Amino acid sequence: MKLIANTIAAALLLVGTAAGAATVYSENFNAPGFVGSLLSNADTSDRFGPTTYFFINDFGGWTFNTSSTFLATPIEGEDGALLLNETNGSASRLITGLTIGTNYTLSFLLSGDNRPGQAYVLNGGIAGLAFTVNGTDGATGTNPGSLLSYGFTATSTSHLLNFSESSATEASPIIDNISIASVAGVVPEPASWALLLAGFGMVGFAARRRRAAIAA
Repeated sequence: MKLIANTIAAALLLVGTAAGAATVYSENFNAPGFVGSLLSNADTSDRFGPTTYFFINDFGGWTFNTSSTFLATPIEGEDGALLLNETNGSASRLITGLTIGTNYTLSFLLSGDNRPGQAYVLNGGIAGLAFTVNGTDGATGTNPGSLLSYGFTATSTSHLLNFSESSATEASPIIDNISIASVAGVVPEPASWALLLAGFGMVGFAARRRRAAIAA
């Protein structure tokens, strides 16, 4: 009976694991490869406060409008974030490893740059999902960032993730900590079901043997 219990427990663990959310992609823009030439080291943002801005390199599978998309970091340079400059800042990356028909959540941290009180517009999309966010730059260093999440369903094993900016002012959005994760409740792998069914089959077999022994 101990073997049966262990088999069922292992199967339930696998099923439970499969049913949880799984991250398929994440990016925090901290890799040195993103850092291009210096743009300004005497500026601010509403999240970091004192901020250094760099031109950004196409890196890690990302493609940027490199004349108007920048890398924002604290003066210490220990963190990175993506700034989409007003009017035509843009960034995109092909996300692979998706499962057709699976629901996913796209999440990211949104803040603003150095134009307190001015509004910005962030646009984005993936796999039929399209969203627009209207934000306003806060005072220097006062904004911890807003965590935004959007759901989409994969219709292919790969989809293009894109962000762009369309502000009428000089304010700009800054995005960070991008994550794409499957939604909890994904159908478990066939092997997990097979193990679970085997465990229950062993329980039934043991019960029948016990009844036969009692009848004898």
